[in-house]
Amino acid sequence: MLQELGREDLIQIEAEIGPLGSMPLGREEVTVQTNDGMLLNGTLTRPLATGPLPGILIRTPYGRAWMNSAAAHLASHGYAVLVQDTRTSTSYFFEARDGGATSDWMERQSWFDGNLALAGFSYLGFTAWATASTCPSSLRAMVIAEYSADRVTAWYPGGSFTLDQALTWSVQNELDGSDTPPSAEVFNQLPLSEADEAATGESLPFYQERLSFGPNSSHWDSIDYSSVAESISVPVLLFDGWYDYHRIPIFQDFERLGRAGVQRRLVFGPWTHSPLDMRRFLDETVTWFDLHIKGKGEPEAEASLFDTGANEWVDFDRWPDDMTIRTLYATSDFRLATEPQLQTTEIGWTYDPLDPTPAVGLTAFGNLEIGGPQDNRELIGRSDVIVFTTGQLEEDFLAAGRVSAHGSVRSDAPSTDFFIRVLDVGPSGAALNVCDGIRRVSGPDLNGPDGFTLEVDLGPIAHCFAKGHAIGLLIASGAHPYFDRNLGYGDSSPNASRARVAHPVIQSGGVGGFSISFSLRSDDFGSG
Repeated sequence: MLQELGREDLIQIEAEIGPLGSMPLGREEVTVQTNDGMLLNGTLTRPLATGPLPGILIRTPYGRAWMNSAAAHLASHGYAVLVQDTRTSTSYFFEARDGGATSDWMERQSWFDGNLALAGFSYLGFTAWATASTCPSSLRAMVIAEYSADRVTAWYPGGSFTLDQALTWSVQNELDGSDTPPSAEVFNQLPLSEADEAATGESLPFYQERLSFGPNSSHWDSIDYSSVAESISVPVLLFDGWYDYHRIPIFQDFERLGRAGVQRRLVFGPWTHSPLDMRRFLDETVTWFDLHIKGKGEPEAEASLFDTGANEWVDFDRWPDDMTIRTLYATSDFRLATEPQLQTTEIGWTYDPLDPTPAVGLTAFGNLEIGGPQDNRELIGRSDVIVFTTGQLEEDFLAAGRVSAHGSVRSDAPSTDFFIRVLDVGPSGAALNVCDGIRRVSGPDLNGPDGFTLEVDLGPIAHCFAKGHAIGLLIASGAHPYFDRNLGYGDSSPNASRARVAHPVIQSGGVGGFSISFSLRSDDFGSG
């Protein structure tokens, strides 16, 4: 039975997320039975004394009570919001069928007007993509934050393994886990198959599953919803932070939606995976659903991006679109030049996986005190890192779009990682990370006479490199423990324990010389 939310409830909700809409609200507990007999509990929040309403479905593995305030905010704007518990915190392979059963149940309710919206962030975003894959006939719009339709890309970027994300999440969310995140010593555990037990005293099944099946395994095919993003027919809003580990896959989803021809919007803010700007997420969600379900309001810019250099929001009616590509070339004297050198030079470093290059400014679940823009000068001072820089810029360099690195590389080890990072180097020498990417390379070409032609996708940015600053290109062979260590032999990650020192090199100058390319908002560029 629908119970009205009292004044004290509403005061608490508004203290958490700000003012609500004008409609009085009620809440009730509901249960949905799936096709295999599983009972899924949910909390329905909706306005009182109204007729049928559009429904918003949010499915969470973290306990539905923590979404009560968010649900109330959405419901106060004229929606019936169902927040439902998933089977478990790791029921990835059941989310499509359970989401489909729940949308079918919603379509049979008297309070539902036939218009369904799906919303969620992090795992909740995954459940939304899973539900969308069942093609509910009533689906009208979606809002997804911090989660990509292609789950696997974010787990195994560039063929590496996101150790921080996998182990931390499993330790804190699996049944036999712990509220305490793993210690630094646990991340150093070899083989990795024993790290979960080192952290909790128990083997964690989903962590082991992540280790056992790599990025190219067909094991993950049934939870890869990238084809849904390519073919979906409803408007989708994507929402993420520049320092979230889903940054690159979210952008890939945005491109997929463009190919699908649906209305789309992208919001990138100055956030890590946690905390999300919940108020902005909710406001954007209401605006999007009001426009595409109720026909209220005017379309907003296709992309709203926080410029991490200028510290301001920038709107793009179309993004990226007809942008200038500017390429900078690594030189033998560690500069970034606007033209490649003719002379070919090899520049190398030494990587020891037992003294791995540390992660700086990277975090799976930490806040901006850990992740986000951090001063990289201590990292730059390590012998296992090389850096190329422009001179001081004579004009603002307005980057807004994809960044990619290219070049010929070699290594004496059978397997080597290449971690590429863009830096904004200020007049004081502070070198702040802007974006990065990684690629794991294995095989005979790596040590062949012609080397391996490396391409690394660093994803999208919106960053003004200000006049008087310099652009830096950092290259290393890891960022531990954000990524797992490449031990050098190409052994299977779960049980690998033998390690060797690697001596990677990149080529500067000539055909195959290392370079980095930016999409620009302006043709203007100058360096001293």
